[in-house]
Amino acid sequence: MLTRSLLAQARRAASTLATEPGRTLFVSGSTPRLVVRTNMETYLASVMASQAGGGEVDVSGWAGSDPTGDLRVVAACDAAGGGVTTVSVPASFNIEVAMGGACDVEVDGWIEGTVAVAVSRGSIVVNTVRGLLTTLSTGEGQVRVKHIEGNLRVLAGGAGGVELGKVMGEEVEVASEGVVQCRALYSKRLDLAAAGGVRASVLGSEAGELRLSGGCSAIDSSEGDLSVRLGGAASLDVQAAEGLRRLCVSRDAPTPDQPAAADDAAADAADVVVHFPEAFGALRADLCGASVEIDPRLSPQPPAPPAAGAGPAHWTGSLGAGDAAESDAHERWLAGRTERKMDRSPGGVEMFREGSGGGGGGGGGGGVCELTVAAPASTVRVDVQSWFEQRMKTAMSGGAGSGEAPSLRERRPQPYR
Repeated sequence: MLTRSLLAQARRAASTLATEPGRTLFVSGSTPRLVVRTNMETYLASVMASQAGGGEVDVSGWAGSDPTGDLRVVAACDAAGGGVTTVSVPASFNIEVAMGGACDVEVDGWIEGTVAVAVSRGSIVVNTVRGLLTTLSTGEGQVRVKHIEGNLRVLAGGAGGVELGKVMGEEVEVASEGVVQCRALYSKRLDLAAAGGVRASVLGSEAGELRLSGGCSAIDSSEGDLSVRLGGAASLDVQAAEGLRRLCVSRDAPTPDQPAAADDAAADAADVVVHFPEAFGALRADLCGASVEIDPRLSPQPPAPPAAGAGPAHWTGSLGAGDAAESDAHERWLAGRTERKMDRSPGGVEMFREGSGGGGGGGGGGGVCELTVAAPASTVRVDVQSWFEQRMKTAMSGGAGSGEAPSLRERRPQPYR
């Protein structure tokens, strides 16, 4: 009699449903915490729930399946009891979670399929997903992702921020009211907006746009084509990799309700610094800032500081960070195709123009890298620094990205899926 009672209690506490790979799990309702994990089964899924004190919750009426094999779970776990709802599904499965109240969601294991998680408030943690699209949205909370192969969309409200591990996708969209941290991100198209700035170990995109309205942003290795728009007193520190083809940095003009800071501390916090490796090769630069500083190893004629009251400094020219032989050849090539002159624009901006005509062999990218910085109120610095030096500085300062530094293999160009 006791055994029969225990079996009945176990059936109420855990609901097992028949399904098949490639189907979809729909989860709604309310529960303080939801865990979706993969199981070792191919045609079975299960649902169970427990209170914080360890007591089991009757879930017999929570779950159901339709003839196609799709599963629907409507959780009804008491928030006051701090309950946890756990759903296990086959590895090849689609997941769609939409929770109306506060809920912390964790997608554990390895999922091969489309994942969509939306909560009004709470954290979202995703382990490994390989699928067409992963969409994660929280009105207030933190989003953490370990490994994504496929397109990714992340929206994180509040100050929780976003932590990305390794992401490889054709299209990646991230919007956060906090800081975005990234270990390694590769995409064909990137749209990233972060109110608290971005800290990335490796970031590469064929067409990347970053909007950083605040914070101290740092990218330890950048490649591809990137456009960065800074706002407020946001600062930027970028280490160029061999595959960087274009980097465009601009700063939004201060609005009347947000005037530009005049104190030295704010000015220092708004620096724009770009580092290039020693063997980078040909580089064309168009730099505008309150002051422009260029490493002598990049240019034999560093820009002169603007005269008092003359406005921001503007420097346009060709730079080179290759070895001596390559630098000499580049200078000889420039000698016949360069026109140098100093002039003053109607706005009082000093101009040093050094125009060259096309071509040129770059470093690892096999072309000329285009660098544009338009930040009239900022100090702009361009210098020579290796990726190893950047990583050492990052490690000593506590790290720019989330987790441990990426391996050399992860820094190589990754295939887009």
